Amino acid sequence: MGRAHALALGILCLVACGRGDRPGQIEVGLPVPEYTAETLQGEPVSLSALRGRVVLLNGWATWCIPCQREVPALQKLYEERRAEGLEIIGVNVDVGGADDRVRQFMSTYGMKYPVWRDPGDIYSSIFRAYGLPASYLVGRDGVLRWHQVGEVDPNTPSFRAALTAALAEPAPA
Repeated sequence: MGRAHALALGILCLVACGRGDRPGQIEVGLPVPEYTAETLQGEPVSLSALRGRVVLLNGWATWCIPCQREVPALQKLYEERRAEGLEIIGVNVDVGGADDRVRQFMSTYGMKYPVWRDPGDIYSSIFRAYGLPASYLVGRDGVLRWHQVGEVDPNTPSFRAALTAALAEPAPA
């Protein structure tokens, strides 16, 4: 195969992979896929069980410096907006056997919001998160309202607007 042919094939693949109608696509305005994990106590948890609440899923790891930096702002946001229906879920993707390290991280950084464990990092595959931290704001109806790979600043206009709009929506019947 010639170089030009390989390049054309690569571009075609990128275009085809970027289509908006492929199953499991993570795009604002579309329902998020089902996602399950476990608590630090080993209890099963699922995103669908949080339907009716606005959920900020925040994928992180103990070794991730931007993850460490964003926790205080996320904790403050959780405390300020939880009564309005905001649930922040920290999805930890450290490999197996890291529960003590995760608990130490939570204590060190004052993390009080719930943490789900995903040592197989299914989170990154399902949500197509190619970096950490990776955050996804899900409306009460299970539709993605905002997402970002990189540190979340709760004062960013796009995030604030998406969060305010999501919290203003009524819970689905």
